[in-house]
Amino acid sequence: MPAWTANFGATARVGGRHQLGGSWRFVSERAAAAAFHRVDLSYEVTAGRLSVGVTLENALSQAIRSPELGGLLPDRYFPAFSDDQRWRATMRWLLL
Repeated sequence: MPAWTANFGATARVGGRHQLGGSWRFVSERAAAAAFHRVDLSYEVTAGRLSVGVTLENALSQAIRSPELGGLLPDRYFPAFSDDQRWRATMRWLLL
């Protein structure tokens, strides 16, 4: 178990149509896994009923590992998330 965990996220509307967002997650060192920071950044633009956005996940390209506790072998770990940055695109149509 980590001694500390923290999460923070925020979004801000800029100029009425644009929205910027970000989130930060921290997990302290635990078992065989190092501490990590995960940062995600997002942007969305709205035109009428259509919203289009992009998100950059794991902006810091942190290697995020979790200890393998099921087999009671705390010196083994596995990837919890992709180590690479990942882009995600979204498109939404508001019905009402």
